[in-house]
Amino acid sequence: MIKEKKPKQAKLYEDEFNPHGAFKSFWRIPRQIMALENISLGAKLFYGVLITYSGTYGTAYTLRETIQDAMGKPSFKTLYNWQKELVKAGLIRVRQKGRGLPNNYYFLRNPIFGNADEYEYEEGERCIYKGPQVSLPIVLSVPVAKEFFTEDVHSWYERSIGGEFLPFPKPCWLYDKVAYKEIRQEWETKLAAYFNAM
Repeated sequence: MIKEKKPKQAKLYEDEFNPHGAFKSFWRIPRQIMALENISLGAKLFYGVLITYSGTYGTAYTLRETIQDAMGKPSFKTLYNWQKELVKAGLIRVRQKGRGLPNNYYFLRNPIFGNADEYEYEEGERCIYKGPQVSLPIVLSVPVAKEFFTEDVHSWYERSIGGEFLPFPKPCWLYDKVAYKEIRQEWETKLAAYFNAM
């Protein structure tokens, strides 16, 4: 019968303890995030907190106050700055749902995790474009997505003048419903003015 070897343990004084198995909860910070040089330590911790709060659901939707309490009460401005760092680094997408409601935090695929190719990756905020200019959805940085949206709006206008009935295009990066409504109304007014002038 083979005896199992017990793992070696250090000799500890009375006021010392072995941390292995001593803690029941952790913030989960991926090593790839900790190794990044272009974001602050606070932003890295913030990412770990968001991952932990996302659980098995896949997205975090935690109140700012809860995150603030979990991280030792940094100011909301500090939390926002860390959030901006993660967005700029192309690691998360944030969707605001309204006053008093928690944000939705989405985790973006990235070459540092081995789940995205370099050509897909653009630093900064990005979105999935599914519009008429492509046959399959593609990943775009927001500046490029704005160019695509401008082209889509002009195409919508020209085709509407030609008598086609098309829904107004939606930008993939713009999550503000009020701003989108204003853009749509502006172009629908231009279209109405064109037909009224005939």
